[in-house]
Amino acid sequence: MHEPLLSVIVPVYHVKKYLGRCVDSLIGQTYKKLQIILVDDGSNDGCGEICDEYAEKDSRVQVIHKKNGGLSDARNTGMKRAIGEYVAFADSDDYFHKDMYRMMMDELMKENADVSICGYEYVYEGKVDDYGVIPEKYETIIMDGREAQYRYYESNLTLPLTVAWNKIYKRSFLDGIEYPKGKIYEDEYTTFRILYKAKKIIYMNIPFCRYFQREDSIIGSKLTEKNMQVFGGYLSRIRFFAEQKEQKLWEMEVKHTEHMLCYQQQKYTDANVSVDVFASTYTEEFRNQIKKDRVFRKKTPFKTQVELNLFITAPKLYYAAWKMIKKVRG
Repeated sequence: MHEPLLSVIVPVYHVKKYLGRCVDSLIGQTYKKLQIILVDDGSNDGCGEICDEYAEKDSRVQVIHKKNGGLSDARNTGMKRAIGEYVAFADSDDYFHKDMYRMMMDELMKENADVSICGYEYVYEGKVDDYGVIPEKYETIIMDGREAQYRYYESNLTLPLTVAWNKIYKRSFLDGIEYPKGKIYEDEYTTFRILYKAKKIIYMNIPFCRYFQREDSIIGSKLTEKNMQVFGGYLSRIRFFAEQKEQKLWEMEVKHTEHMLCYQQQKYTDANVSVDVFASTYTEEFRNQIKKDRVFRKKTPFKTQVELNLFITAPKLYYAAWKMIKKVRG
């Protein structure tokens, strides 16, 4: 059977302790037709030298050394070098089951899908990780791009449908896509746009990806005002769904963003972090956006219109009501 070339893009920055584990798991894949692109994003901890050592040992490994520009910039740089018919991304502190790309590519080719997605499992520093045996039978879900957007809100697939590192894309689906330079939560700005274009997506419920949790990572770090950047991604969704005239998806994301703004304020309060979510530029942008999208707002159920109007006029009053309802519901 024809095996298409799969380009795997790996941004690398200050992960000397974990880099070997990640690259070894890629080199050891049972799907062999790989272009492994290691993008050294200005590391000064020896990562660049480790990347070069791997390139000397394995001709499939290519290394790009660049000035530090962040994860998004490193991914964008890697995409310019990718020549495969299919593209995947990997984070350099994660690692992957040896059969991941073979089984994902097999399903993708069998179904003639545009995107293949797999499951993941959290792993923690100092904890024993047992891969276990990959089951002979496993659940697969076939969906198109619009259904994937609904499943983001209505199922337990929110994270698998958001992150970049558990997917294989047809290369053409990344045309015109750039990760937002300088932003954290970069996948919130991009993945939904890629998936929306897909006619067929296959999800395999197998935890091939080991999603490593470390305290100094973006996700694992302490709460700061930077965590508000995720709302830039949510706002991108709202604008995108308005442009596509997706009334129901627009409504679902607006309600999701309202809830998450309140939830984020609660997190800051509980952690004694002095950030006023409702005085942020993101809240202001959100209020202005739902004002602007008046046609969409008017088509929502009456209860939703009341909630949106309250948030537009008095977001802190909305938050007080949100807390009270949450307390009553337990």
